[in-house]
Amino acid sequence: MSEATHVQSAEESRIAEAAVTYLGQSKQWKPGEYRLQPRGVTPDGQYAILWAVHVEDERNPTPGGGRSLELHIHRAQCRVTRALCFQ
Repeated sequence: MSEATHVQSAEESRIAEAAVTYLGQSKQWKPGEYRLQPRGVTPDGQYAILWAVHVEDERNPTPGGGRSLELHIHRAQCRVTRALCFQ
């Protein structure tokens, strides 16, 4: 895959760290309460996409999204710019 469609190993940890910081500060989630699942990048290659899947959603799946989120993380700035609830 080209660099524009795939997150390189070297930046994976920085992107995950941005997600952990965002989830801790904005949602008060602790690392054991969710798992991160990489989902690639946006078509323009500027944002990495991660799913933050909350453990409660995995234990008791319900229609809708529960607490889980899709995070868009700006690759150059390593910060979450968008958090979408699952539908």
